[in-house]
Amino acid sequence: MWMKRLLVGLPLIFLLGVIAQAQDWKYQDYKDPMTDKEAKVAALASDDESQSAALSISNVKGTLFVFVFLKADQFWCPGTHVAGIYSKLCSIRLRFDQQEAEEGLAMLPNPQNSRSLQLIVGDSIHARKFLERLTTTRVLKLESPLFGKGPRVFQFHPIGLDLSKLEIESGKQNPGEKDTSPLP
Repeated sequence: MWMKRLLVGLPLIFLLGVIAQAQDWKYQDYKDPMTDKEAKVAALASDDESQSAALSISNVKGTLFVFVFLKADQFWCPGTHVAGIYSKLCSIRLRFDQQEAEEGLAMLPNPQNSRSLQLIVGDSIHARKFLERLTTTRVLKLESPLFGKGPRVFQFHPIGLDLSKLEIESGKQNPGEKDTSPLP
């Protein structure tokens, strides 16, 4: 429960402030006042005219989370039943620079707030590879359906992401971890 509150309740003022600023990564340490759990957070505004979205990366004790937050609209995930469990999964597409678009999955972490979308980036190795890829990507395009509007593409300029400010060591894996990433 604390994880959900920490991630969904990350200082919204910080993220909305990022949406309203230039396209540079903003970094912040966050401590949940109820649990004293700490997180390192990086956020980047989209580069559309209204800067309507923010890409957010959180490191909570070595567990990595990637979110997209919207200023006004709402994400739309039709939901699926998998093994008797209802889940709000979304199909998304990601395009790194001029490479082919890749299919991906995301979910609505809070059914009462569909302005946040959590990208499913896999285990810690896969998440680190995703973040390392972001550090060298000039343009990231993310396509996701919006409620009542259909698919929308958000564009970010993630180059310059400093993994050390998130306390993420690049290129390293924990002892005993196998690389199960579908990424090359």
